[in-house]
Amino acid sequence: MSSEAFLTLVSESKNYMNQRVTFLSNPEFVRWVKSPDAELDAFWQNWMMAHPEDIAEIMLARELLLGLSSKSNPVKSGTKEELLLKILQGKQPIPKRDKPNRNLPFWFRIDQFRRIAAILAFGFLTAQLAGWLVKKPEIDEVNEPEIVWITKTTNAGEKLKLGLPDQSEVWLNSSSTLSYPESFGQVDRRVKLTGEAFFKVESDSLRAFYVETSNLITKVLGTSFNVKEDKGGTTTKVALETGSIQVNARGDSSDAVLWPGQEMMYDATTTKKVIRTFDPKNTSGWTDGWLVFDNNHLSEVIGRLEDWYGVTISIEGSPSRTWNFSGEFRHETLQNILESIAYTESFTFRIDNKKVTIKF
Repeated sequence: MSSEAFLTLVSESKNYMNQRVTFLSNPEFVRWVKSPDAELDAFWQNWMMAHPEDIAEIMLARELLLGLSSKSNPVKSGTKEELLLKILQGKQPIPKRDKPNRNLPFWFRIDQFRRIAAILAFGFLTAQLAGWLVKKPEIDEVNEPEIVWITKTTNAGEKLKLGLPDQSEVWLNSSSTLSYPESFGQVDRRVKLTGEAFFKVESDSLRAFYVETSNLITKVLGTSFNVKEDKGGTTTKVALETGSIQVNARGDSSDAVLWPGQEMMYDATTTKKVIRTFDPKNTSGWTDGWLVFDNNHLSEVIGRLEDWYGVTISIEGSPSRTWNFSGEFRHETLQNILESIAYTESFTFRIDNKKVTIKF
């Protein structure tokens, strides 16, 4: 019998006392026990067939009623002395207890009090076993090994490629942090990301792969995709290159399913989701050395350059117009990139080790 069946049996046992009182107060039941006839036998046999779950209660109620009904026959005065004298004189055999009828079922061959004890013992053992089954998961939880987490962090100007316990690969961009367990469990595979990373997930149909950021949870089975969260955690972008993924915001039951070539941008301030197509070079090209700008403002260009090269850039003066800079660079030095931007945006610059000054 399953643990669920035992638990159900125990919960239903709370009603047994009320059922027993009902049987004992039922005049037809009492008449059937004390003075059975063919009509009463047929009725209660049919009732037990229709309610097999109450047979044990009927049997116990019957035994209790028979016990209350049984009366000891009073021994007449002088009978004890007369019987003892006959036994001593050898004239009267010692009465022997009748042997039980072996043709009867075992239940009816044992005496009444043993039958009552057997019914009560069955209920007690059932409750004990059910209690053990209820406590067993708590024991398993206590013995469950503690998860050991590994954390990898990149500084500005650094990039890192690493392998996960399931052979999945991760490219961690600059100024980012990835945490993952020393070994994945049997149910799923979960990692936590701050910043930006590109994932190439090993396929596993039995264990989904989850990437958790401040506001989003991305679920995949086996695919390649990029996740980028800005420094303030306000905006998060998830771009899918191969496979399919399911993305949902924390606290939001609705899911967004992405297909290859789609990117979802989530704004935590407005809780707005926007799904659009994207250029892989612009989104995940950084894993192959591409630094891509697409209509970026001055502050966005400065922030990207600081993270990419690990420098600090200060601004003197103000640009004559609003920046909407676009450009693609691969494996270029900071010097070459600044010269290219200065040509179109009209500024001068100075590089002093890790400090850069731009002057308009």
